[in-house]
Amino acid sequence: MTYIDDIFKRYLNNSCTEEELSILLRYFELDEYSADLKSLVEQELLHIEQDQTLSKPLLEMVEQNRSLLMEKIQTRSKKDKIKKLLIGVSIAASILLVSTWTFYYFGRQPIEQVELADQHNTEIEPGGNRATLTLENGQSIVLNENKTGIAISENGFAYIDGSKITQNTATQYATLSTPRKGQYQIVLPDGTNVWLNAESSIRYPTAFSDNERMVELKGEAYFEVTHKPKQPFIVKTESQYLKVLGTTFNVHDYPDELHTVTTLISGSVELNSVKNNTSQILKPEQQAVLRQKGFEVSTIDVAPYVAWKDGEFRFKATPLPEAIRQIERWYDLDVDYTHIPNDIKVHASIQRDKNLSSVLYALEEISNVKFTIKGRRLQLMK
Repeated sequence: MTYIDDIFKRYLNNSCTEEELSILLRYFELDEYSADLKSLVEQELLHIEQDQTLSKPLLEMVEQNRSLLMEKIQTRSKKDKIKKLLIGVSIAASILLVSTWTFYYFGRQPIEQVELADQHNTEIEPGGNRATLTLENGQSIVLNENKTGIAISENGFAYIDGSKITQNTATQYATLSTPRKGQYQIVLPDGTNVWLNAESSIRYPTAFSDNERMVELKGEAYFEVTHKPKQPFIVKTESQYLKVLGTTFNVHDYPDELHTVTTLISGSVELNSVKNNTSQILKPEQQAVLRQKGFEVSTIDVAPYVAWKDGEFRFKATPLPEAIRQIERWYDLDVDYTHIPNDIKVHASIQRDKNLSSVLYALEEISNVKFTIKGRRLQLMK
């Protein structure tokens, strides 16, 4: 609770960052931490009551706020209620500003970016819009980093903003691939939108057949499939086939990960395992993990699994090594996992446009471990 307690105090002092506020909100979204929120509020109000310099009217206001806030905590259920509650807490805590104790307690300066950079002896920038388009004839085109994606039509390849890349003279297969530190969007010939995460690739035809629309995926991608009942959309990975008519979903299938993970946001998908001939139908807000014996399905909060598309790392009880693997691909790191504990769960929301030092600092505070980085090699500090 030390890290969350510090953020909470900075929130009351109106000095916490947007990242810290996001972490605070997501932390208290979890039912398991409801008691922690109540405890933090009570602690802050108790501090005020113990301050003998406050007048009787102010102390009465504190007691009034205590009753109101405790009642809100007991009835909270959704994120918007948490936000309203925190606003209420800040109003109550503003009374603290009239006391010398508050000025002293909250007078600490936030850690500067320079200090974070010095702590890890380097500064590594985040990934961005980086990708390569490879045509069937072997031609390879490095795509513009100032563009967000490409689109395919019968006239050829162009950026989403309409500027041309190359002329397409015949139906052929092409591959869009992203390196580490890269992401890119593609609009397929049928209008389907695909977002590729770092170190991923998608192989597709420049024109689909009348019977089906098949693409091949390596790595991770988020799909918004155009609805065509007579022309099913199929995503083929090394371990499974995914068949849809029109829906939104995320597929996570990296070679260095133990399992293939499919997360359904809307619509319906049919999964078929390549190895053991098992199949599974998914409904919205369900996730399928492909294991040795077949698909393991659960109902989940889909937000953490698709947040990367909108520029965010979102961890919710995520094992620390799994969180670091996402960071490894986005910052192009060489990670030594030897001493990184698997039993530490991460709850955090961090923007992907931050430098590595900021991300590591947040992870260190949340997980209570320390990292060291030399060049691009990241390891646990012994």
